Amino acid sequence: MSRNLTVQLMTAGLMLALLIAIVINVVQFNSIEATTLEIRQKVDKNQKDLADIQDRLKKGVSVGNGGGGTTANAGGDNSGAVKLTVEDPDAKGQLVSVDPTPLMAPDAVPGGTLNIPAGSDFKGWNFLVESSTDVSAVQDVLVHGLLARRSYADPNKWHADLAQSVIVSDDFKTYHVKLRKGVKWHKPAVDFSNPRYKWLDKDHELTSDDFKFFFEMLLDDKVQGAASKRGYYKDDFDRIEIINDYEFKLHWNKKTYQSKAYSLEIFPVPRWLYAYDEDGNAYSPEIIGVKFNSHWYNDRAIGIGPYRFVEAKPGEYVKLERFPDYFGGRVAIDKINIYVVKDNDRRLLMFKKNEVDFFSMTPTQYRQEILEGEDDSPFKNGRYTITKFLRLAYRYIGWNQKSELFKDKRVRTAMTHAFDRERILSEVWVGLGKVVTSGFFYSSPAYDKSIEPYPFDLNKAKALLEEAGWVDSDGDGIRDKVIGGKKTKFEFRLYIYNNSAEYKALADIYKEDLVKIGVVLNVTPLDWPIMQKRMEDKDFEAFTGGWGLDWEPDPHQLWHSSQADAPKASNFISFKNAEADEIIDTGRKTFDPAERTKLFHRFHAIMHEEQPYTFFSVPTTVFVTNERYQNFKIQKPRPHALHRLGWIKEK
Repeated sequence: MSRNLTVQLMTAGLMLALLIAIVINVVQFNSIEATTLEIRQKVDKNQKDLADIQDRLKKGVSVGNGGGGTTANAGGDNSGAVKLTVEDPDAKGQLVSVDPTPLMAPDAVPGGTLNIPAGSDFKGWNFLVESSTDVSAVQDVLVHGLLARRSYADPNKWHADLAQSVIVSDDFKTYHVKLRKGVKWHKPAVDFSNPRYKWLDKDHELTSDDFKFFFEMLLDDKVQGAASKRGYYKDDFDRIEIINDYEFKLHWNKKTYQSKAYSLEIFPVPRWLYAYDEDGNAYSPEIIGVKFNSHWYNDRAIGIGPYRFVEAKPGEYVKLERFPDYFGGRVAIDKINIYVVKDNDRRLLMFKKNEVDFFSMTPTQYRQEILEGEDDSPFKNGRYTITKFLRLAYRYIGWNQKSELFKDKRVRTAMTHAFDRERILSEVWVGLGKVVTSGFFYSSPAYDKSIEPYPFDLNKAKALLEEAGWVDSDGDGIRDKVIGGKKTKFEFRLYIYNNSAEYKALADIYKEDLVKIGVVLNVTPLDWPIMQKRMEDKDFEAFTGGWGLDWEPDPHQLWHSSQADAPKASNFISFKNAEADEIIDTGRKTFDPAERTKLFHRFHAIMHEEQPYTFFSVPTTVFVTNERYQNFKIQKPRPHALHRLGWIKEK
């Protein structure tokens, strides 16, 4: 072997060794880099978990099995679920407990859109000045929040919502409230690309001041829309005492039975929004109450609930979307579209075409689709889910007692004898309901079932009218009476719901029977917002109405004399009765169940004697859901439909 060849071989060997060393170093470096990356990822995850735990602690949310409060899973699944707590659950006077019902069912599939119809347009969205049940059905359980909510399974129990603790004093005059921390308000539904709204483009946390502002507006006489709610607080409520941003006390002047519900079922009103004009300029104290009535934001909703108001088009739709920062955890359904569909037949058609997933059947539809429908119909073969229940409400005809026609209780009683309730309930409402004789819920102890309804009796009606001075003096078939020196014929106008075939049929039957006793009835259908305004302004002679009831009765709002002349108060018919006032006042400070029942039975008897309303029936409601809508729940208190608990099953 030559020297040159030997040198070449040695050089090649060294180069090979060097190459092997380089490869080994590269592999080792990559391994070290991979290990470093893995360590870095673990650190990042731990930091994220720590931040999540700190955030939950700020919100008053349990992060483990330890801690000093009771907890309940509010999310339903393991991903993103939170556990809400109640502070000092066993403390003396503690009124609230944890809701054991998961916000998202264990088998729920997140996502999807729920489509539901509304039978009338929404007059406005400022929850404090609007008393419509349609608005509260959206605001109460979807958009907004309360200090505490009645259990949907047992309405006598209270579950914590915005409050983490509510402790009442022994005399029921002081309620000590501690709020959850870190609860976020929704961002207002405005165009943030417009510089005009820059002042609103930031997060706002729920604080005690939001409840202070609620009481400021509630008790301000300039806020006329709050008159119906103000009656519950005006005399008995003393003040709200702010302790700090998350703690306050509600003080009552005296011990009242209703103070518990009126302290727990209150909702926050954001000063940061409603105390300012559209450009962010603060209203002066002298005009803020007036501005609140017609605030520039009243055509939109604001809240802290699981769904955020997105937009509304009057007469067409309202759109909501899931609020990702909701303190209670994730709800399953991402979006809820509410379509304004005034025509009952169109709502049914939309349901059959899967354009809406839920609707409330009219009696006519119940007859056609269920009582008389084919056996293989989806309404009868199990494809659709039918839910029937006795609604916490009643129907009636209201008589304006400022009208010369209806001042006399004998006339009002005659009107009731001429109203064939049993026939109308059977033939028009196909038996969906029960005739009632007062405004107490039929299944409540307050309702006296020993009081029988006045029977349909045209001869009795004639006798009562003649006794009250209404006779046919000129033989034209219409009763008349001299009032203020002028002969007045007994002719009146009845306002009915415009979109209801049932109320039109009711009015036709009633009109025919009244003609037989010499009374002329003119019927005028009205859309609900117009009828509501006529009622509030007392601009009517008679109207068909319906009241949704509270779980614990308090007749003050509807029947107390103090509410008869108050602007926009709910005593639309101007009923005044001294004994009824005394019973209402006594009942508010009576805690013994037997004594309360005795008082309310006497009140029931007064209503039966006076006939301020012709009480008609408590309705049986029929809800229908399709295959997409899963886990539909109803609760005994209003609003009955709990859409926040449902989920959508896509094909």
